[in-house]
Amino acid sequence: MEPDEVRRQVREFARAGYGGIMIHARVGLLTPYLGEEWFQCCDAAIEEAAKQNIAVWLYDEDKWPSGYGGGAVVAGEPAHRMQALTVRPSGDAAPPDCTALGEPGGDWQLYVWTSPLGHPQFNGTCYASLLDGAAIRRFLDVAYEPYAKRYGRDFGGLIPAMFTDEPSALFRRRVIHPAVPFAGAVLPAFREMFGYDPVPHLDKLFVEREGFEEFRCRYYRVVNRLFERNFTGQLAAWCEQQGIALTGHYEEEGGLYEQQYWGVDIMPNYRHHAIPGIDHLYRQVRECVTAIQCRSVAHQYGKTRVLSEVFGAAGQSITFADRKWILDQQLCLGVNCFVEHLAAYTLAGLRKRDFPPALSYQQPWWPVNSGMEDYSARLSHALGQGAYAAEFAVLHPQDSQSVYWTPEIDPGSFDGLMLVDSHPVAPARFAEIMAISREFEELTRRLLGAQRTFDYLHEALLEDDGEAGTFAGAPGIRVKHAAYPLVVMPGMITIRASTLEKLLDFAARGGKILQAGRFPHLVDGRPEPEKLRLLRERVRTADGIGQVAQVLEEWLPPAVALSSPPETRDMLWAHRRSLGGDDALLFLVNLDRKNGLRCELNWTGTDAKNLFAPDALEGKIRMVERNGSTIPLRLAPGESILFLATDRQPESADIPCPAPAETASRDSSKELVRWSVGRMDDNVLPLDCVSHQLADNAWSARPVPVIALQEYLNGRRYTGPLRLRYEFQSRLSSPRKTHLVVENPQSWEIRVNGVVVHYDGLPWWKDIRWLPIDIGPLIRPGANVVEIRSDNFRFGSLADPASDRYGTEIEPVLLVGDFSVFGSVGSGPTVSPDWHTEELPVPPLATLSAPFALCDPVPLRQGDVVTQGLPFYAGRLRCVHEPDGWARETRLTLEDLMAVTATVRVGGIERGRISWPPYSVRMSAPGDPADGGIEVVLYNSLRNLLGPHHHSAGLFPGDRPGLYTADPLRVRDPDGSEDAWARVIERIGTHPGWKHDYLFEAFGLGRTFLTAT
Repeated sequence: MEPDEVRRQVREFARAGYGGIMIHARVGLLTPYLGEEWFQCCDAAIEEAAKQNIAVWLYDEDKWPSGYGGGAVVAGEPAHRMQALTVRPSGDAAPPDCTALGEPGGDWQLYVWTSPLGHPQFNGTCYASLLDGAAIRRFLDVAYEPYAKRYGRDFGGLIPAMFTDEPSALFRRRVIHPAVPFAGAVLPAFREMFGYDPVPHLDKLFVEREGFEEFRCRYYRVVNRLFERNFTGQLAAWCEQQGIALTGHYEEEGGLYEQQYWGVDIMPNYRHHAIPGIDHLYRQVRECVTAIQCRSVAHQYGKTRVLSEVFGAAGQSITFADRKWILDQQLCLGVNCFVEHLAAYTLAGLRKRDFPPALSYQQPWWPVNSGMEDYSARLSHALGQGAYAAEFAVLHPQDSQSVYWTPEIDPGSFDGLMLVDSHPVAPARFAEIMAISREFEELTRRLLGAQRTFDYLHEALLEDDGEAGTFAGAPGIRVKHAAYPLVVMPGMITIRASTLEKLLDFAARGGKILQAGRFPHLVDGRPEPEKLRLLRERVRTADGIGQVAQVLEEWLPPAVALSSPPETRDMLWAHRRSLGGDDALLFLVNLDRKNGLRCELNWTGTDAKNLFAPDALEGKIRMVERNGSTIPLRLAPGESILFLATDRQPESADIPCPAPAETASRDSSKELVRWSVGRMDDNVLPLDCVSHQLADNAWSARPVPVIALQEYLNGRRYTGPLRLRYEFQSRLSSPRKTHLVVENPQSWEIRVNGVVVHYDGLPWWKDIRWLPIDIGPLIRPGANVVEIRSDNFRFGSLADPASDRYGTEIEPVLLVGDFSVFGSVGSGPTVSPDWHTEELPVPPLATLSAPFALCDPVPLRQGDVVTQGLPFYAGRLRCVHEPDGWARETRLTLEDLMAVTATVRVGGIERGRISWPPYSVRMSAPGDPADGGIEVVLYNSLRNLLGPHHHSAGLFPGDRPGLYTADPLRVRDPDGSEDAWARVIERIGTHPGWKHDYLFEAFGLGRTFLTAT
């Protein structure tokens, strides 16, 4: 990295509407982490952020997960390495890196496994033990103290927060089989908490002998307490002492099973965070448990901000409509602070496939991003006011996961380490614990679909900080600042004795308890039939999860009710906030991307005189007509609305603002058909397959994907001469602007049709490492060859220095210029079933087949331009409709927005942006000049340029490195023995997950209409 470039990019983020940046080390970092060069770049970022009046957040690790300090925590200190318990048959030899623990118990011998060095994820070291207090003290010394020493004066001001990312108690990649989280601190902590030696009982973690349920409950509570105390607690205490907020999120918070899988009961940890946070991955709104867990603890412990890391792995083609959809869902679940993933310093090498999208200067839509950030900021501010209005609480059944967590013991997996421990639980027990997890998720979604507002009640927090009592004159159960008049019990296997006691007290005071799903048959893992009978007598049992909402209506009438049938509104969710007195906020989100909603809304619970609808996109507000508590509601697919009920009169209430959207009738619309369409930026053709020659060997028999060759050479640990040959066809009638873009061209000798060419200072294209060379005069009709060579290719290693970690990176080269690109018709597009799982509309698609040829530019037509010579195009389209006598009081509607976003000008005046349903904009405003032509600018993404193009399953709504290589795990041993692409190069010439066709998403101007208003 270079300080001046860092400064430039910070200015870019400020111009793009961001309120801050986060300094984050990612895969591909060549500047030594936490070295002087690193901190000089941090200096530059912080100094420039101060000038731009934006904040700087710090990140505490090299890549992720947090805790190993880039390797410094574990290097030279085996006691700091991650450990696990495992078993082998009695009499078998001890596995590598294992020490026997206790005497053999029956058929099994227990071992403590200590993670060996050499893990690719951890710079050739391994993960740290996050249960060990000394290891985390070392982590603070390595990863936190240097920032405090250098920037402590700005902590709490310019630098408000430190972000910790995806920590876990057991990192289940490159791990022994079977594995249970462990550390040396577990044994004394267990003895302290429960008063006896756990060692003779540890086999109960693997086999189901008498008393296993109770022992597992106790063991995992010890693990969770150690993690909370030694990792989260130490980090939080350090941050509080330094005056900086601890924030971040944990590994896979999204479900009960996932939390047990990674060994962390997450909710208790949130109480230590100044800004508790979560992760939201992929293009989906199915995951809802994660945010509610975090929001609940924030509500209970009086924390005003809830953070979400959003958009990671959502793909380069994520649209503004997609982003709004995800943001709205997170806001409705209680999030009011966003960290957007990811802005790459450069997309050179493997960085372009690092869980896209790239949310930075490389994207064609970047110049209009500020509108998206304004929308997010306004709603985040509004929904951070007052207090969340939870109607009731739902018990959180995390303890039930540990009881039946019986590891699968497969002798076939005893040798070596598992690349990914994807099936850690015996199948029968897996089915039982997943049933509890899925019932809990279904109950959550049913309550959200009934527009109910609620918190989760975690048993550990209830035990530590909860009580039953009388609050505000009514029976309730309370954790810290939040009290609830009703408790819902989901399906559970076990319940804590402390929870049982408080629920009985609550019921005795007249509190209501509704049970849905499996009633627990254990208390703290022990059979306690008499105590459970007392509880059962005091609860009402719903006849299935589907009846829960109906019973709740009888016991606790909803504050938000809709006139439409339940099946039409299960994707309409509500978030309510009390602002004091009768003032209140109501945020409604229609998460259905395919269907709109029209009904009557009845909002009780506020007697405020005025009702307003603030518009987060335009920053305006309008008065809303209502009949008592009844409000007409019309929401387009994916649309949301914020209501403000208040006795006050907002100053901007006289500013006109569009009413909630209603799809216009086609009968009152006029279709516009005579559009002229033009490309605004250079076209591009990537050359992603290559022939190769190693040293003095013969050239390869066939071209292969460039990224396949990279993995193959790394797997072979090849060092030496390398020649690469890229070929393309030209049907240009005369020389045209054509640039060859090569990443880091100074590292290669480059020839075009045998002529040596050099980078000669042309401005970079899209990315600071994509450097163009003018080759227009060298292109000839027919076949053309680009050859690049190096005598010093070096495979990527895990060793320091960081500059050698990724070796020599080889990538596609790009042809950029004034031309069209045509290929053959492909075999037809396919889509992943994930689109239907997420209930997302599938964008129009096209497939083309190589070879591609450069051709003279052709006139463009309305419609998808992918098949009009722009398949890989990563730019903008200008679409113009000349004056046509349209009425001034009209709206322009783009029926299908085949773009990330669009801007509209009428008669040269900016009229607004079209980004999400109802995909329309007003054509005029009072004081506008006479009618003029309409100009629509469509903004594309990097998706059609960077892919993934070739995965056999087709288009995915998410993105991850494995979709580019057809190797879904992207994990291999350091010697390359697990390199899936070796088969491509050496044996079968293809890969079962790879298609030679190229898959593209449509881009262009669809049907457009003018509608009278």
